[in-house]
Amino acid sequence: MRVLALMLLFSIPRSMQLDYSHKVAWNLPDDVRKKLDKAKFFDHYELSEEVNPFYLRGDLDGEGKPDFAILVSAKKTNNRFIVICRTGSKKIDILTNRNKSIIFDATRLAPSNMNFNWMDAWQITPRPRPR
Repeated sequence: MRVLALMLLFSIPRSMQLDYSHKVAWNLPDDVRKKLDKAKFFDHYELSEEVNPFYLRGDLDGEGKPDFAILVSAKKTNNRFIVICRTGSKKIDILTNRNKSIIFDATRLAPSNMNFNWMDAWQITPRPRPR
């Protein structure tokens, strides 16, 4: 039974196989990956493997739906930025430092002097509940 399963796995037609060309992009949730693909985001940025995990999930805007923070590197400069993909929003925000963000636009890149190259760990901390 196990041998049969392995043979079926390796005999999947190429048209049905997953695309692994974006390093670990296949590990992103499908909705997020599709949103970034559609915006041609991976033409300019790639997922960063410098910090594990490379993405975090949480309700970042308080609307009760999961949002994603993704660590990426600019292909030209290798500077790291945090991308915010909110559920229900079409725009892609790029955090350039602690208090600034830009909306992703394929015609301009994030400023290279504002980046998260210094970061070696990250987490989402829940807001304290009101008393």
